[in-house]
Amino acid sequence: MKFETIVAPTITELFEQQIQKAILSGKLAIGEKLPTEQELADSMNVSKSIVHIGIKNLERQGFVRIVPRHGIYVANYPEEGNIDTLLALLSVDDGTLDQTNITSLLVARQGVEGIQIIRMAENHTEEEMAQLRKYLEELKAEAYAKPKPDPDAVAEALFKFHRWITRSNNNTVTPMILNAFHDVIVVYWAQWARRVEPKLLFATEEKLLEYIDQGKGQDAYDLLADTMKTYLGEHATEHIMK
Repeated sequence: MKFETIVAPTITELFEQQIQKAILSGKLAIGEKLPTEQELADSMNVSKSIVHIGIKNLERQGFVRIVPRHGIYVANYPEEGNIDTLLALLSVDDGTLDQTNITSLLVARQGVEGIQIIRMAENHTEEEMAQLRKYLEELKAEAYAKPKPDPDAVAEALFKFHRWITRSNNNTVTPMILNAFHDVIVVYWAQWARRVEPKLLFATEEKLLEYIDQGKGQDAYDLLADTMKTYLGEHATEHIMK
């Protein structure tokens, strides 16, 4: 077996992570003014150039804003952040999403994918359904893999299945939106696959495909919403048992 090379984080990355954690923990509040770059460098025993690069990266990620001639401030990242902010959240604390971020992500995903699920149920071609069944079979292979399923592989199969739903009716935008969230979505699906029996995840998607194929858009949408509630710890599996 060939192992991957271990790459240690750079000093700049360590600096960014420390500031990120201080912001996300509330130790640095939104709107709070940070020390100057020189003061940060002296306090953290790093060079000013490291701090300067790190601050620029944090600004790009949406965690701080630089006001010329006034200083550096903690940005209102929940409102003004971007995809870089979201991806940066995954690198904090080994990629573990807290409950607030998971809930927010699921709501956003439901908004992006939910309408497409209804549209696909109302209007789909045989070619679209054939491809969706192909992705379902790939998910089944991963969910039933021996000696045990790989959560990361299950997550990737889930992602491809749902991305195809967003591609239905020749929609070229929603798949790109989903792709932008790929790293985030796959992380929480892999977490889910470690908590829940992968065969149950397959059964959920099998039911979803059935609803779409039968033109039951609202039932498909409700199942999507229910699986999200299930992930958040609520009991909502009645659709799977029908």
